Amino acid sequence: MKVGKPKAAYAESFVERRDGDTVQVGGVSFTSPMLSMNLKSVERAFPMIATCGHEMDEASPAKGDMLKEFWWDLIKGHLLAAAGQRLSDHLHRRFRLGRTAVMRPGSGDASVWPIEQQRGLFALLGDVQKAIGVRLTDSFLMVPNKTTSGLLFPTEKDFRSCEVCHRENCPSRRAPFIGLHVNEAEIAQDDLAILRGSRARIAVRATCGNDSLPSDMNAEVELAAGPASASDPAPGLLEIQSTEGDVIDHVLFPADADTEGYALVRGRGIRESQALEDVQVEARATDKGMTCATVLMTVVRVDLVVTAAGRDAEVKALFPHWNNRSPINFDNVSNAFQAAMVNRYGILRQINGNNRIQYGPRLNDNGAEFSGGTGAGIEIYCVLLGNNIWNSGQVREDLMASALHERRHCLQDDSAKRNTPAASIYARLDQLFGGVTSDGYVDFAEAECHLLEVRNTSVGWWHSIAASQGDLGLFRTRYNNCLGRLPLVPAGADRTAVRTFVQGLYQQIPFLEMKRADYDGYVRAPN
Repeated sequence: MKVGKPKAAYAESFVERRDGDTVQVGGVSFTSPMLSMNLKSVERAFPMIATCGHEMDEASPAKGDMLKEFWWDLIKGHLLAAAGQRLSDHLHRRFRLGRTAVMRPGSGDASVWPIEQQRGLFALLGDVQKAIGVRLTDSFLMVPNKTTSGLLFPTEKDFRSCEVCHRENCPSRRAPFIGLHVNEAEIAQDDLAILRGSRARIAVRATCGNDSLPSDMNAEVELAAGPASASDPAPGLLEIQSTEGDVIDHVLFPADADTEGYALVRGRGIRESQALEDVQVEARATDKGMTCATVLMTVVRVDLVVTAAGRDAEVKALFPHWNNRSPINFDNVSNAFQAAMVNRYGILRQINGNNRIQYGPRLNDNGAEFSGGTGAGIEIYCVLLGNNIWNSGQVREDLMASALHERRHCLQDDSAKRNTPAASIYARLDQLFGGVTSDGYVDFAEAECHLLEVRNTSVGWWHSIAASQGDLGLFRTRYNNCLGRLPLVPAGADRTAVRTFVQGLYQQIPFLEMKRADYDGYVRAPN
């Protein structure tokens, strides 16, 4: 039984218009930087389709016999190859073509010539299904499966889509990848002693080019930075920033024969246990629209401030104005208290003078203020900033916000101690709930401090979510606790004062959605 009937169809079309990355052939527009470049000096092109023939699909062996199916598919492939060769021979003979190349929609990287433009190619050939039995599916695949389509055109230089395709192990590869590449590059480190949160300049000097590709390809060099591998325990070790300080994915700059560019980077999420060599900078040459690039990896040894002493030095440098009398009048610290703080939190400095704020190596939180007592007997000692700031991807702005949070606690407790201003709400809360460490007092104090951070415009959205500080959720929890405690406050002046305080918190909520009952984070006004 003879069922193999390979077929082909083609048309003679003319290139009518070029506009940047778009080229019009036979009245149909295609958008592809590579196609537009290849047809730059071409006047005539040939849309074509070759197929093994729909008869092979109709006579295919029953499903289930894998060996027969394998051989049948192999035969279909040979029939397709025969049809394609016959079509190519015919076109060269009839139109007296010399050297030619073919581009196929969907062949190679998606950006080379998108498969969605298969529809336009079919439009140039009329009713393809009626002519040779090939139909185009909604996903732009062709049936029978052993069918190829493309645009054949004259060229002075050999070109195959494989040359700009990154799929290294493709069984259909017919040419090696030759995309634009960085011939050589060096990373200039102006100052890479990166204090977590600070910025440093990384520059790259690269020589780019490829003799196999045209010189007018709008090449660019891309500079990016990040962890050495996806398995790195702290992704985002470095951030790339714009000159305005915004975090961005990469920096691009024109790639000429010899070019320079630079980016600002800053450390983020540094852990003490990380090796300094875990950071890499990528310098890679790309071409707009082609995604043809080889990547040059350069491992950069970066001196990151990652030790406990380094973190403590950072805190000390950021808050030089803290001392025994600022931001409040701190109380003296006993030897027993100092020893307890060393044993429990691993602090490195004596709690005195400008050491009233310091790093707590074993404080697994963002920060903590240490105080106790009630009324005139309240004592306020110090503030520690904890490991979570460094280990959860926070940056300097987050650290400063945490310090402001704890500073506010110092002011609250000082107000309760001295009853200043007169009729201080915190002095009243201290009396009502029995001390500055009581659960009731802490709910009101934390609600105000978390709201302070939510309203802090110097920190981004990351600061408010649970992976970082989580202030939005923490505020809501503490605020709702305050609403629950309000009816327990004795009626009269005390309840009026506490209700006025909670109403003030509600009025300061910056997100109107939180005041809508249909919002997940809804909070109500006090009754």
